[in-house]
Amino acid sequence: MFFGTKDNKFKKNVLKVSKTKIDNNELKDKSKYFFDARKTTSYELLQRIAVEQFVCGNNPWGYNSYRISMHFYKKFFKENNSKNFEKIVLNLLKQSKNKTPQFSKEIKLPFKQLTSNSHEPALPGKEIIYSDKNLFKGYMGKTRDSGPYNYNYCNKSKVNFFKGPSNEEKEMIKNGYENLFSQSFVYGYITSFSNLIFRWGKLDEPDFEENNPDYNFPEDTTEIFTKINRIKVKLFNKLFKLSEKETTKIINDIEESVYGSTLTNFLLAKEENYYAYTKYDDQVCETTGEKAYEGTLDFIDDLKNKRENKYNKGYKHERINKIFHETRNDNYEVTQFENYGGILNFELFRFFTLRCFGLEPYDIKKLNINERDIFIRYAINMGAQEINYFVVSKIFGRF
Repeated sequence: MFFGTKDNKFKKNVLKVSKTKIDNNELKDKSKYFFDARKTTSYELLQRIAVEQFVCGNNPWGYNSYRISMHFYKKFFKENNSKNFEKIVLNLLKQSKNKTPQFSKEIKLPFKQLTSNSHEPALPGKEIIYSDKNLFKGYMGKTRDSGPYNYNYCNKSKVNFFKGPSNEEKEMIKNGYENLFSQSFVYGYITSFSNLIFRWGKLDEPDFEENNPDYNFPEDTTEIFTKINRIKVKLFNKLFKLSEKETTKIINDIEESVYGSTLTNFLLAKEENYYAYTKYDDQVCETTGEKAYEGTLDFIDDLKNKRENKYNKGYKHERINKIFHETRNDNYEVTQFENYGGILNFELFRFFTLRCFGLEPYDIKKLNINERDIFIRYAINMGAQEINYFVVSKIFGRF
């Protein structure tokens, strides 16, 4: 749960900075440094490792749980190395076109769990696979075509990689955004996964008296980023059957939106990563040195709390009012212990982008933000969050 504070002075400064003209090269340099896909993935992983370290000293099954997770942690990075990366991610993306990551059968452990000296067996967890099943029953066993979705509910769609609500699928097709969504989703998926594999560091031996994992990230080099960009182009070529020239044009267009738009300047003014987090964790913030702000799941959870109104003071924006009330009245449960915020609809993500804790949302017209840029951010984050969910589930085997 995120506990923010209302800050009128900060909001006024964001508006002032957002309207200030900035040299395009300077804007791109700042945003390329600040907008880091690895931060969100590492945040999720370190959050889970922190929990595993905590349960070691607090539960009789804790040490076995930690052993299981660390086994699959090492196994994951051994299998998903630079040599196998392109083949693995291409295979995953082909499945992701019309499927979602879902838990299946129970994991078979390659070792026996400890049962001596007061140790108890831990639940081994379940395997994660891509599936097109609709297993999520929502509130009181009901399924409905509205978000936010759990990944266990795989909606059928005519738009590749889009598993959100059908009304937004129709709107996407009406606006001619089908390809833009698919390409931006893939961009986010590859960017997040490749930054994890090629920029991952080393987890120190744990001190179980501390709850914060001790982690060392490697020094970034130009060669690493060149390699990631080269892989991105290669995978785009194969997946979309495009020439290198066509692929380069598409990626340049996406990156112009990410690093060189009015939305870019707005997010930098807010000191907010382009890649959204799912949940806030104060211990992990302390470890990574990240600025504390809410994730998408925190945001949804607060919206559904009818006793408070943290994000829509004044009710001044008709479009935001609509999604605000729809979210509050939707019977889907949201819990911090289950990742029900996996597949947001666009209107909810748009509201998340324009949110201002404790005050009325930012006005998109006053900021002169292009709606298309928010849509690209939405699609990129849907790709990034899906692969992050898959990776964390692959290692920890349960949510």
